[in-house]
Amino acid sequence: MTTPFEQMELISYSSEFQASLEEFLEIMYSYRGYKFEPTGLQSDIRNIENIYQIQGGNFWIMRKNAIVIGSIGLKILNKIDKIGEIKRYFVLPSYQGKGIGTLLMEHLLLNANKNELHILRLDLLQKSQMRGTNKLELGSINDLRTSKDPKA
Repeated sequence: MTTPFEQMELISYSSEFQASLEEFLEIMYSYRGYKFEPTGLQSDIRNIENIYQIQGGNFWIMRKNAIVIGSIGLKILNKIDKIGEIKRYFVLPSYQGKGIGTLLMEHLLLNANKNELHILRLDLLQKSQMRGTNKLELGSINDLRTSKDPKA
């Protein structure tokens, strides 16, 4: 039986995927009308281990045939108050509407539950096509924040 997810793998970030992740994010930011700045506004992308993984969160990429087609990050903002943030949530336009974003989000939510997070913030770019829709679709998110600052 063939599924839409065959030949796809959801994996935790490691440095071996840095170049392909940056190529993917260049496409995604351009698609949304922004400039991807890995040494500026999006500098967290060059420090994923320290910003996401060592803090207790993680950063995942979805790959198909060794090409990054999706990403999502769980950043721990406050361990004491159990607050996390969903970051860099993207799916290539040609793969949107096929359940990949849902799969990424479900995986992140499972990890948020393992971290016993009580509040998740979804950071969306001002021009995001998803803006305003995720709060209804993702009942686990208690705080929806739209950022006017792409660095957020």
